[in-house]
Amino acid sequence: MRYAGFPPDSPGASRRAERRGDGLRQQGRLIDVSLGGAAAVVESRPGGSQVEIGIAAQGYSARLLCDLVGSSQVGDETVIHLRFKDLTPPHQAFVRNLVAWLLETEERAS
Repeated sequence: MRYAGFPPDSPGASRRAERRGDGLRQQGRLIDVSLGGAAAVVESRPGGSQVEIGIAAQGYSARLLCDLVGSSQVGDETVIHLRFKDLTPPHQAFVRNLVAWLLETEERAS
């Protein structure tokens, strides 16, 4: 599976994670993305079982529904682990292109 870190200072990219279901929004920061899901740092673990994330990169954007599969505490940060849910073909293409772009960005940086 292709897996890429999401650099905090990626030019031309923005990302956020927000709760879904209870109508509350919570800002977050994506830190990892794979073809199957993502990880995000958030203020606190969402209470529901689903999270919707918004990602904008390279002139494209998408809002992706995810199942919340777990969380962990890393220092004073809460990291939630997400699995993409019911991606449409355009969303699948968006994620594939995003992961490829992130891998290229990592390779150029090293």
